[in-house]
Amino acid sequence: MTLALLVGADGRVAGSRIHSSSGSSELDKAAVAALSTCKFKPATNGGVAEQGWAQIAYVWTLD
Repeated sequence: MTLALLVGADGRVAGSRIHSSSGSSELDKAAVAALSTCKFKPATNGGVAEQGWAQIAYVWTLD
């Protein structure tokens, strides 16, 4: 699945949307919840942090 995340200037997720589904709404919700707790390096413009959209692929595997 692929998620689009709006990363705020503070590095926290300010918004998200599913770009391509895993095929399971439960797995999609779990991925959004998991990535919403992460902190990322924000985009910068002229050395100043600003919010911006990023895409991330989330791969589920069974062990």
